[in-house]
Amino acid sequence: MQMNDHLEKRIRQDAETLRHLSTMPSAAERSAAIRKGMRRAENGKPRRKGMIYGGVAAAIAAGALLFADSGPLQGVFGHSGTHHSSFLPEADKWEPFLKLLNGNDRLSSAWKQGFIEPADAVSVEENGMNLKIEGMIRDSRSVTLLYKLKSPEGEAAEWDTPKLLDAFYGKETTTKNWVHRTYFNTGEGATYGYATLFFSGEAENRAETFNLKVDALSLRSPDQGKRLGTFVVPLRLPSTSSQEQEIVYDQPKQLIVSGQIIQVHRVLLTPISVYLNVSEDPDNTDKLFDLIEPTLTLEQDEQTFKLQEPSVPSLIEGRQGWEMSFVNQIGIVNPDALLFGVTGIQSLSKEQLNLVLNTEEESVLQAPEDGFALQVTKAKANTRQVAVHYPVHEDEFGRLGSMRLNAVFTDGDGKEHEMVSSEGAMQTGKGDSESASDTFYIPDQDYPQPLTFTISMYPGGIRDEQEVLLK
Repeated sequence: MQMNDHLEKRIRQDAETLRHLSTMPSAAERSAAIRKGMRRAENGKPRRKGMIYGGVAAAIAAGALLFADSGPLQGVFGHSGTHHSSFLPEADKWEPFLKLLNGNDRLSSAWKQGFIEPADAVSVEENGMNLKIEGMIRDSRSVTLLYKLKSPEGEAAEWDTPKLLDAFYGKETTTKNWVHRTYFNTGEGATYGYATLFFSGEAENRAETFNLKVDALSLRSPDQGKRLGTFVVPLRLPSTSSQEQEIVYDQPKQLIVSGQIIQVHRVLLTPISVYLNVSEDPDNTDKLFDLIEPTLTLEQDEQTFKLQEPSVPSLIEGRQGWEMSFVNQIGIVNPDALLFGVTGIQSLSKEQLNLVLNTEEESVLQAPEDGFALQVTKAKANTRQVAVHYPVHEDEFGRLGSMRLNAVFTDGDGKEHEMVSSEGAMQTGKGDSESASDTFYIPDQDYPQPLTFTISMYPGGIRDEQEVLLK
C-alpha cells in the first residue's frame, strides 16, 4: 500500500526527532516505576475488550507496559486471550534501553507506567551472530521489540527491513513502515535497539504467533550497510484485546474547522495509545494538509487529562483516510468522556492544488499565488534539476512553512512521469523569512509541455479552535 500524504508529512516533520535525547529519568523515578510495575503485576485482573457501536461504552481494564534504557544513539525513519504484563526483578537487564525509550514519549510513558512483556529464551544464532529479543510491547496497532545484537567481532550492527509473518499461514502481517533506534555498547561489543512495527489489515485482531524475519547490517566502515545475516525468530505476542476498547460510529463524528469537515470513524483506546481513524469529507472545498495542535481530552472521575500526539510518529495506515495516535500517559481506556479538538488547520483550496510549469521556457503558468519563479538546470546522471521559488509569509500561527509536491506528475499529453533521486535526494527545500524554494529532479527527456504537479503540502495555517464530543 502506498504511503498517504499524512504519513509522508509525519515522516518529513519528525525524521530528526529520534536523533535528540531528552532528560533521563532520575533514579527515584526509575525506582518508583519499578515498584509500581511490581504492584500492578501482582494485583492486575484481566477483563475483556469492549466493541462499542454508536458511542456506547463498555468497562475494561487499564494496563500498560514497562520498558527500559543506555554513548551515542542512532535514529531512523526508515484479539483473544488474556494479557498479563509483569516486571522482571533484574532491573539492570533493562538499563541499556533507557536512553532509547526516553527519546520516544509513547514508549517512555509505557515504561513509567510500570509494565513490560519479557521474552523468555528468545535467542537465535546466524553466521556467528547472536540476536536476543529481551522484551516486547504490543497493542492492536503495533508491536515494539527490544533486542540485543552481538557479532563475533564485536562490531556495531542494526536491523534492516524487519517483518512479522503469521506463523501458521506465512503471510506478512506488518506494513513496510517502521521506527527504530539503536545504541552500541563499546565495552560489551553489542548493539541494543528497539524496533516498532505496525500491523496491517485485520492482523492486529487475531494473530498471536509469528515469525520475525529481519536482516542485520554492519555499521562499521568500510563495510557499512553490508548484510551480515538474516534471522528468523519465532515469537509469541500475547493479544492485548482484553485491555482495549474500540468505538465504531454508525455515522462519523464531524469536526468542522474553518468550514472544512473532518470525519472521525472509529476510536481505539489502549493502555499505550489512543487511535483515531479520521478522513476528510469529500465535499470539502479545501485539501487538508495538517490538523494544527490536535489534542484528545479524557475526562474520568471529574478529572481532565489532555493527551498529545507522540513526538515519534505512529506510521499507521488508516482503514479510511488516515490514523492519528495520542500518547495515553494515564492508561485510561474507558473514560467518562472523550473530546477531540484542534486549534486550526493547514489547507489549500482544491482549485489551487495544481502547479503548472513549462520547463522548456522556465515559466510558471499556474500557481497558488503570485511571486512564483522557475529555474531548470542540467544535473548528473541524465536528470534535470527543477527549482521552484515561491514567496513565504507568516500564517495565523506565526509559522512560515514550506511547499511539497507529489512525486508523480503529468505532461502536456496527460502521460504520467515520476521524479527521480539525485545524490540520494528526490526533493529538498530551503528558505528564509522572505522566500523559499522546492528543488526536485526529473528524467532528462523531451516532455510535451506544460508539466502539471499536484501540491501535497503548502504553508498557511488558519486559526479556528474547535472540538467534538466523541463519547
